[in-house]
Amino acid sequence: MKRNNIIANIILTLLIFSIFNAYSKDHPISLIDCNEDEWVARVEKAKNKIIASSVHVTEGKYNYIPENLVDNKTDTCWCPDNNGINQFVIIKIPKKSKGFRISNGVGKSKQLYYENNRVKTLYWALISERIYESEEEMENDSCRARDPNLKYGVAFQTPPGLKLIQIIDTPEPQKILFKNYEYFSWELNNLKKSQNVYLVISITDIYKGSKYNDTCISEIEIIP
Repeated sequence: MKRNNIIANIILTLLIFSIFNAYSKDHPISLIDCNEDEWVARVEKAKNKIIASSVHVTEGKYNYIPENLVDNKTDTCWCPDNNGINQFVIIKIPKKSKGFRISNGVGKSKQLYYENNRVKTLYWALISERIYESEEEMENDSCRARDPNLKYGVAFQTPPGLKLIQIIDTPEPQKILFKNYEYFSWELNNLKKSQNVYLVISITDIYKGSKYNDTCISEIEIIP
């Protein structure tokens, strides 16, 4: 009986590990780990201080650029490549912002909303300058160990894994407040002392469209 219990525990452990490993490959903890300087440089060069990891390109008249997210028009949208999972946008935001509103899917019509994919879960993070309170903290920064000249890093991120943010399947704007997430505070050392802050919003799961496999977001509004 004891031997059977040991074998059962080994099988259970391997099963849990394989599930977690498969999930982690599709849902990485930090989607831009150690590449923050590169992305921030691109944001600063962008016209509206917003960039995307990819943009769905079509031969028609429609343009799915990330700037559509901040044009105050729900009949335009950002659509990334493929089904959009693990694709993200980065927006420069004012310090002390309270959060953001997201208008899911294609907002031009109800029909197009349901024909295309919509965001089901997302991940958000804040990038700021790397500021250390001690030599020990600096030495424990794994990204800085690779490149001591790195300036920016992730200052806060929502919990990974199964605690992703659920988005309701509706085109109506939905409010995401930073204060609702455990351990978040604008008094965190990096956020408090950094001159610049950037919001990362990444698609981690989708509601499938009835006709197309394009995932879109109509608007993202920063709440001051």
